Amino acid sequence: MERRRRARQDRRQACLGKALKEPDSFVQVPSIWALGKLGSEAPIESLIQSLKNSDWYVRWGAVEALGNIGNPKALDSVRILLEDKDEYVRRAAEDAIRKIEKKK
Repeated sequence: MERRRRARQDRRQACLGKALKEPDSFVQVPSIWALGKLGSEAPIESLIQSLKNSDWYVRWGAVEALGNIGNPKALDSVRILLEDKDEYVRRAAEDAIRKIEKKK
């Protein structure tokens, strides 16, 4: 039973990971949120890369997802967004840092 659940989650992550490569942020961001809700640490590197995206919406979604996952590995990258030009991204970074530090 556990093996099947893990296999389904791996398939979901693979599909969502492909969507991160789409150029349209309206495809990327829902995928990013879904990855954050899955709570798996597997997509952390992809999400950290999304923090560098030129689209504020993608950066915002990625920082939200990283906060939900709560892995301290993302802290340094999230902290950089405290200086982001977009206010929504800065606020999301503050929230994500609180969440990550709480889970330490």
